[in-house]
Amino acid sequence: MKPLLKSEFLKLITVRSTYIWTLIAAVLTAVYCFYIEGFKGMSGSAASQRTEGSFNVIIQNISMTTTIFAAIVAVLYIVHEYRYNLITYTLSSAGSRTRVLVAKLFMMIAYAIIFTLFFAAFGLACYYLGVLVSGDSLATQIINIELLGRLVIFCVGYVLIGLAFGFITRSVAASIVLLFLVPSTIEPLLGFLLKENVNYLPFRILENIIITSQFSAAQAIAIFTGYIFTTYVVVWFLFIRRDAN
Repeated sequence: MKPLLKSEFLKLITVRSTYIWTLIAAVLTAVYCFYIEGFKGMSGSAASQRTEGSFNVIIQNISMTTTIFAAIVAVLYIVHEYRYNLITYTLSSAGSRTRVLVAKLFMMIAYAIIFTLFFAAFGLACYYLGVLVSGDSLATQIINIELLGRLVIFCVGYVLIGLAFGFITRSVAASIVLLFLVPSTIEPLLGFLLKENVNYLPFRILENIIITSQFSAAQAIAIFTGYIFTTYVVVWFLFIRRDAN
């Protein structure tokens, strides 16, 4: 398993799309945290007002905004293997499709955790620097570790959904369209039929982990875990049965 994990790690860090999308997320983070919230204080949020909860507002806003880029990286991570027919070599060298799937899952979960923690730290650094440059001062800040943990779970969940879309569709366009279309259009449209039960849909549940409404964070995590488990049973079945090409 160790050689397989090393191979998956090398795939992730040697693909240009990993750096391109991470860089885009970094630029957006810097603009928002340093200029909009830190230097100008334009949004009117708790971060702009330099309150005691400013750091937590920054962490939450940045994590929920940049997570989509981590999910896109996950899509490209798997779909490019099919697009350039590299998956055949992966499966031939590993000997077990199940082990390949587990290795890819492990790698994407690790990436999502590192991604969340990095952008939380980067966003706070940009924000604090912006405040200093503006000449303002901050109230004493205490980072909510429990919130940070929920944001990590949120990012991991989004990345696993992106990876699942990639495994199922094997198409860059289809996977990315689904990533944007399902939470923004399909689930809201289903809300007309499901009424209040729309809150049980996957992306609504995922969002509920951060912004608790109908469910507690623990309940939302439990329900979403059920969705992910079911999804990856289907992904596993398709992955071991479908032709590599």
